[in-house]
Amino acid sequence: MNRRDFVKSATLATGGLAAIHLDAQPSPAPAPGPGIKAYRPLGKTGFSVSDLCLGGGNLGSPATVIRAVELGINYIDSAPDYGNSHKIIGEAFLKLGKEKRKQVFILSKICDHVPYPGHYPETVSKETCLASLEKSLRLLNTDYVDAWMIHALGERKGDEQARLNAPGYWAAIEEAKKRGMVRFVAASSHGPNAKIALLNKAIDTGKIDIIMPAYSFLGREGGGTLQEVDAVIAKAKAAGIGVIAMKTVARASEAEKAQLQSMAKDAGGVSYMHLCLRWVLQNPGVSGIVKTLSTPMEVEEYVKSSGQKLATLDQERLQQYAAHLSPRTCRIGCGDCHDACPYGVEINVLMRLGSYFEDYHRERYAMSRYAQEMGREQVASCQGCSAPCMRRCPYGVDVKAQLTRFDRILRLGAGSDHDGADRTLA
Repeated sequence: MNRRDFVKSATLATGGLAAIHLDAQPSPAPAPGPGIKAYRPLGKTGFSVSDLCLGGGNLGSPATVIRAVELGINYIDSAPDYGNSHKIIGEAFLKLGKEKRKQVFILSKICDHVPYPGHYPETVSKETCLASLEKSLRLLNTDYVDAWMIHALGERKGDEQARLNAPGYWAAIEEAKKRGMVRFVAASSHGPNAKIALLNKAIDTGKIDIIMPAYSFLGREGGGTLQEVDAVIAKAKAAGIGVIAMKTVARASEAEKAQLQSMAKDAGGVSYMHLCLRWVLQNPGVSGIVKTLSTPMEVEEYVKSSGQKLATLDQERLQQYAAHLSPRTCRIGCGDCHDACPYGVEINVLMRLGSYFEDYHRERYAMSRYAQEMGREQVASCQGCSAPCMRRCPYGVDVKAQLTRFDRILRLGAGSDHDGADRTLA
């Protein structure tokens, strides 16, 4: 098969991936020295952010934050319900100093200081939101956050629009801005309910400065086709709204990543993670990418994609990866199978917790949430079920097999390469 036929066949197998950003140029020679090589405007905020940003959901220590800032990362995403994230960031900036703090954009979220998810309901009061923000500022060792986010719109069915319009949220935002505690407002969605509609509504409010959508080359992460997410990103850019992309490294197990790398046409090929990141950065509407990182070594590896382009061979390799991963990978939150289970299994919740265990190394947290939120008898019903969820999956994912595997892992910590130790708060 020649190159043109290969790309054409891979496009059909993966729902049009090759039609996205195919004008990428060959990768330039890397600039000397490690660190961030590109900064992009964050909408109309007046801030230029590193194209690769730090996600604070699983920070190991202040050293991770310090190394990120040393290497030029100047945007940090955190939340009250991310364990010790605020405290770790605050300790880092005690060492980095107040002047360095002014150079870094810190985002927090409107939620409670409890294990994730701590999103306040639409009935929350202004006073409750402000009390949470004040605690966040104390932990962060700062007197303001650059942005305050209404996070994970549509995560639970029924709150598709209620939290975006919550009177308590907006009263708190207005008061916090008056008091100099918050500069900008952000909104995010990773589905599974009405992600595209909610992001469009957030843009249409005229009050949102930054959006954070799930966005990866594999598509449908959190709901919405690649074309729909691209349209949201373009709309945001046209409105002067910054776009920080999340969930950018499409899920693949360590074994799958090794297999994918062995598929590379040259031994020195770009790694799976870097291909995923560089694909996202081809979209000029993306201000930056946020990725959860735990250690200084992870930061050092991550920044290697800053300012880099996809070569023609990299584009083809992504097509090959997409064709391989598509029937093996759940697009967590796409929503197509969620109402198909006759036993009421919350498929999205279980798949997301499995991802926390395997992809984010938050083993203890995922197992604890599973014990609290999922009934064992529900997943046990999968054994004799005809699996209508599988028939609803447009990618041919064996949903039943993934549900039963994650059930086993999350109950017992078994069947995985992980040792069960949660490094989130280490």
